[in-house]
Amino acid sequence: MSSEVKLSCRAAEECRIPKRKNQPPRVPDIWHRCAASLVIFALLSVVWANRACADEPSDDLTAKKLDAFFRSYADAGQLSGTVLVAANGNVYLQKGYGLANREWNIPNDLETRISVASLSKVFTAHAAMVLVEQGKVDLDKPIGEYLPGLRPGLGSKVTLHHLLSHSSGVKRETFEHADEYKKAHESAEILEAINNGPLVFDPGSKTSYSNAEYTLLALIVEKVSGQAFANALQTLVFGPAKMNATGFGNNARVIEKRASGYDLCVGQPVRSEFIEYGNNMGASGIYTTVGDLLRFDSALRENRLISAETQALMRTPHSGPWGYGWRLLKTGQKDDGSPLYAMFHNGDTSGFSAHFMRLPEDQFVFGLLSNQNFLPRDALLNGVSSILNGGEASPPRKRIDEQLFRKIVDSGPEAGLKFYEEVRKSDSRRALPRAMRCLQTGNMLLRLGRDEDARDVFTYITKAYPRSPLGYLALGRFVQENDGNQEAARKMFEKVLTVDPTNAHAKRFLTEIE
Repeated sequence: MSSEVKLSCRAAEECRIPKRKNQPPRVPDIWHRCAASLVIFALLSVVWANRACADEPSDDLTAKKLDAFFRSYADAGQLSGTVLVAANGNVYLQKGYGLANREWNIPNDLETRISVASLSKVFTAHAAMVLVEQGKVDLDKPIGEYLPGLRPGLGSKVTLHHLLSHSSGVKRETFEHADEYKKAHESAEILEAINNGPLVFDPGSKTSYSNAEYTLLALIVEKVSGQAFANALQTLVFGPAKMNATGFGNNARVIEKRASGYDLCVGQPVRSEFIEYGNNMGASGIYTTVGDLLRFDSALRENRLISAETQALMRTPHSGPWGYGWRLLKTGQKDDGSPLYAMFHNGDTSGFSAHFMRLPEDQFVFGLLSNQNFLPRDALLNGVSSILNGGEASPPRKRIDEQLFRKIVDSGPEAGLKFYEEVRKSDSRRALPRAMRCLQTGNMLLRLGRDEDARDVFTYITKAYPRSPLGYLALGRFVQENDGNQEAARKMFEKVLTVDPTNAHAKRFLTEIE
């Protein structure tokens, strides 16, 4: 592949970023902040004391401390999956923890392949940028040139730049109803679902995280490459990076060493819900190993996938904190005063969570692949930072969400609300589960046959988050389907429309009642 690439004018001088040499890595230290489905970090630049070579006792001690740290989280039930910690060319830890399959008591190991959910967007972005370097797509041309048939407002206004940087105005999800993600849809049906409805805002005017826009990217990659998306990923990214254990999920195909996914519900493991991978292609659906994450990092550092100039463009903030495929966080500055960024992406779906962070200048790579839906990223990254800087990591804290849900199912929604208020007053920095997390727990309780516990959780959502439609929707569906109480359901769905007048779910349910 040619190292030359025609970049748009926005690349400018920030694409010519000199590498730092002979300087210690700047391992990020974070403290917790959550917003919607994103984890927002405040990073403090810290400096790790210089180390010599990997066979020195200090490095052996570091590896042992890291292993003990992650083991403590695994023993506490807060980690199940695989871990990668590397810096300055040294791999300090690659190891599996917990069980890849609970039914057969099979442990996670370095060959375990784990679904990475939204971390898939990183690989989709790199596939698109390979096509940019090949001159097959242009960042600034309207996407209607690659996907004919898009309605004018979408096809003529949105560009690859907008899709890559979460600034397109395309709606967040491809399908309106969750059940649609359990059905197999052809690419044409997926495109039509995204094509329906107006843009949320004018492209380039705002930043809004969207899964649907990355599915559009996948459809463009398919169209331009002439290959199915899974094959295009293999040709453009996984093959060149020698990621031989990585691929795009397929529910029908037997994939060796693939981990089962589990959700944790008030201390009880639950099998993850079925999702048809193809419906979220581009945004989700990829599985990998921590070893392949390290190979991916190496391929980028050695410019085997895309040129250094293109990589610099991808780690340039274009819209809010977003580069192309990566979320960026400033950790310091280079000798010339230009900013240093940590590049990362998270992933969360039923049964799986992931985190992948790179600091290219320091060869710092941190990967977490989890086959359960709970992953305390902030605490784990803070612990790694402390250990690499010669300090001690804090032990795992009791899960605040589990404490809350235990209060609700044991003593009712009012007890949960009281606990909620007590935590807010005593420790405002501890993040209580938001409405969506509570909804997921209520739905898991339904799947377990614990209907009254689910009712209590749904009721709690309406009290703790009265401005969210989620609790009213869930409670309305519950009393409609479990109690047959159409009037109570009507009141809940009408309440939804008072906080979200355009909510299509509530309108549909009210129509069904009538």
